[in-house]
Formats: sequence, structure tokens, C-alpha cells
Amino acid sequence: MKPLSNVPQQKMNPALRQTQRQTQGYSLSRCAKAVVNLLSKNAAQMTEYLRAEAERNPCVELTFPQAGGEDLLELLVAAKTDYREELLLQLPDGGNAAVLRIARALIGQLDEYGYLPFDPVKRSPEALRTETQSALRLVQSLEPAGVGARSLRECYWIQVNRGKRPGEDVKALLTSSALFRLYSSGALSEVCERLGWERARLDAVTRVLSGLTMHPVEPENDQSVYVVPDAEIIPLENGLFGARLFEHAMPQVSLSASYVESLADGGGRFVNEGVFYANRLIYCLERRNATLLSVLQLAAARQTTYFGGGVRDRFTLSEAAKTLGLNRSTVCRAVMGKYVLFERRVFAASELFCRAGKEGVSRERACALIRELTSANYGEKPPSDRVVSEELCRRYGITLSRRTVNKYRANLSPAAAAERNRP
Repeated sequence: MKPLSNVPQQKMNPALRQTQRQTQGYSLSRCAKAVVNLLSKNAAQMTEYLRAEAERNPCVELTFPQAGGEDLLELLVAAKTDYREELLLQLPDGGNAAVLRIARALIGQLDEYGYLPFDPVKRSPEALRTETQSALRLVQSLEPAGVGARSLRECYWIQVNRGKRPGEDVKALLTSSALFRLYSSGALSEVCERLGWERARLDAVTRVLSGLTMHPVEPENDQSVYVVPDAEIIPLENGLFGARLFEHAMPQVSLSASYVESLADGGGRFVNEGVFYANRLIYCLERRNATLLSVLQLAAARQTTYFGGGVRDRFTLSEAAKTLGLNRSTVCRAVMGKYVLFERRVFAASELFCRAGKEGVSRERACALIRELTSANYGEKPPSDRVVSEELCRRYGITLSRRTVNKYRANLSPAAAAERNRP
């Protein structure tokens, strides 16, 4: 049979073709992961963690500091905390304005356990569906892991993906809402039957899920909680302020002298492993304290006006990360949940930072300048928003729109708009 002349002939190549692709990414060592884990704990959590390590490893010896003539209970100062404020602080400074606006709204809708009581994607209009999905992913990427989940299944899924790649069995259970509903109701035999598993296989998945938390945020019956400060703000000779770790916050960790002596005599496998893990714990704890101290020292130096009785300067987490050469998530872990002591007052370390304001000025600073301008003698009536905007630009070089000035003045309880002078 002759081939048709009008049909182009293609030469077939039956040979196999092999391609190779190379990717590069960051991989934390086991020691670095331990440092990150310790950095996310505050003083009270670190004390509990070190107690557990000392009970598990006899080579670890804890030395609890003395109060030095001052009752330690007097240093436990009541402080009000709200996890939503810390979540807002973790949002990036730049990006899609619509996504950030929706993310702030979603954070405000979180319940006391850190869950979203509704599905924002289904409720959003079609025009904002993509931005809402991006905002939801942004909220769910914040610390603590699991916040912003719409269900317990999604909360577990966020946590297992945050640590490492989930196993196939865990993935098979969490990706099916019907199977997880049966699992939550206790119908384990039916779950095994549908998946074709043995009971031991499902028990292994249960052990993985039992290590996760059901509530990303533990609610407080009273917002006034008693905390031990992690660091202390101290004045320096040059008029600036610095920071140092609070000496009463945590016990000191060292090697047990008796086990060190037995190690000199040769010891055994148990002693050698215990000393190895104790040395690694001490090293990770030193790195954790050094990172925390560097972040707080930088923040204290930048907020000299704030500690002197003024308002906070604009200083964001991104600026701190860039100055110290750290990742922004590392700075977030160093700040979130920590407390500092200054002149017998304990407050959250997140108060040393602020969200990005307008034209390089914080919201507090802008409100203070607006209050100063509106309280000046401009005549019988207060100045209009446009006059205040022009004065801010002329005197301080700060560019704020008339609408922004109006919003800030509304928070300061200004005079009615009808009573202001019109330009």
C-alpha cells in the first residue's frame, strides 16, 4: 500500500527520552529545628519544658535562681493579652491591599479557640473569591499552627503540613470529610473497612493525631493573666535603652557533676547518650537566648522615645528581621507570647513593634501630631481636615490624605464636622 502524497509523513522515534530536573531548597538541621522550637516558648513554657527534660535525662541539672531578697511572687504582674493583636502583627507589611484587608477582617472574626465559625470563601462575592482564598491561606500560615481553620479536620491538616510532609495514611484520613466524620464519631471499624486497613494501621494514625492540638488558642476565663517576664528593659548611659534576659525567668541548665565524673571513668552507653543530649540542649538554649536578646535589644534601642514617655516609633517585624539578618518568621517566634519588664510594669513584647503606618510614621505618632495641631489656637473653630493635612506636610514632612486625617481624628473624638473651619 502506497502512502498518500498529500499527507505529510512523520518520522517516528521509538527511543526513550530521559529528563533531569534539579531543585534547591532550605532544610533545617535537627539542632536548628530544636532552636526554633525553643524560641517559640516563653519563660513559663520553657520552665515546664526544662523540668520535663531534667526528669527524662538525669545528666541535665537545673539550678533555680533565688529572688535575692525580693519576693518572686511580687514580680508576677497582671497583663492583658489578646492573640488577635499578635496575629495582626504577623501580617506582612506589603502586598495585595485587598488580601490584607480581608485577612484583618478574618482575624477579627476568629473565636476564642482560634477557629473561623463560618466559611468565608462561600460567603464572599464572586468578584472577591480569589482574594478571599488568598487571605484565608495567609491567616492559616500564621502562628500558632492551626489558627484560622474552619473545622477540626482542617486544623489537624494545617498542623501536620506545618511540621513535615504528612504520611500517606494520615493524608488519606484527613482529605476525606466523610471518613473523618466517621472517625470522630468513633466508628473506627467502618473507617478501617472503607480504607481496607487493619486496626493497627489506624491506631498509628491516631497516635499522630493525638500529638496535635484541638484548640490552636487556649481560651482564658479572665483576660488578666499572671506572667513572668522574659526580659527586662534597662536604661543605658548614653540615654538609650537596652534589654537583658530576666534572671528570675528560667532555671539555669548545666551538666550533672556526678554524671560527668562517671563519664571520665568510661561511663556507659546510657551515660554517653545522656551527656550528648544534655550538651545539645545547652547549646540550643544558648542560641535561643542569644536570638531573643538580640531582637529585644534592637527593639529597645529603636523605641527610646516610647520608654521616655512618648509614643511608639514606626518599627516593624520586617525591619527588625532585615537589620539582624534573620527570617521574619524567626523574629515573629521570638516576639509572640513573650513579656518584658520595665519600671515595675509588665507588657507584651509585641508592643515594641507596630504595623506599617503611612509615610514611615506609626499610627500612634500620627495621632499624637494631629492632637497637637488640633489643640493649637486656630480661632474659635477647630481646623479642617485639609488644613491639618497641609500642616503635617509643612511642619513634619508627613504626607497624609484628608481622608486619613479624618479617620484618625474620629478616634480622637474631635469636634463635629459642621464645627470645623472649611478651607
